[in-house]
Amino acid sequence: MVANFSPAIPFTALKAVAFDLDDTLFDRRAALGLLFDRWLGPAAAAAALPEVLEHDGGGHAPRREFHAWLDERFPALAPAGLRFRRDFPGCIVPDPALPVLLARLRAAGIRTAVLSNGSPALQRAKLRACGAEPFFDRSDVLISGGLGIAKPDPRAFHALLETLGLPAGQVLFVGDDPSRDIAAARAAGLPACQLVRPGRERVAGVPVIGSWAELPDLIAL
Repeated sequence: MVANFSPAIPFTALKAVAFDLDDTLFDRRAALGLLFDRWLGPAAAAAALPEVLEHDGGGHAPRREFHAWLDERFPALAPAGLRFRRDFPGCIVPDPALPVLLARLRAAGIRTAVLSNGSPALQRAKLRACGAEPFFDRSDVLISGGLGIAKPDPRAFHALLETLGLPAGQVLFVGDDPSRDIAAARAAGLPACQLVRPGRERVAGVPVIGSWAELPDLIAL
């Protein structure tokens, strides 16, 4: 559990909660570990994973460069890009607390949305794999490959607000990445909350949660 820096946030006008996807709605590093365990075997995967994580960059490294590196580093996996898109969603381990939270938000009349960087087909496959898809209206899932705009560009958050039809102060953004999620959301005027997984970088001065069970208390739901 990550201790919050402050008591519950009085989001009395909160109308929606928007989420990042990778390393927020699911643990990307854990999924990568399982993927390479299946591809290489446990021993080889354990040895290779630190290097893989470095080149993956939390999913933010350019995909063509990452896939080309995989092809060169692990020639038996080529074409790695095709394999990755096919196999990665099946390595996502759903968090059983996530649908409980999303259902509670929806029952309280709070809309839920996603703002994620990536390709629409792969990101939607990830959303299905983590068991969250039923809790989001299709139009409220915004993905950079479809928008033509990627976080941390403030226009991505403006597109989110336009889709929701809400002012920035009524939409809480929950993400993991200090710059692309937290700083960018706040720069666009949205209140933000950081989900911090073990061993990840924490942003000073913003609300923090370590599990989905903590979010309702944070927003006084």
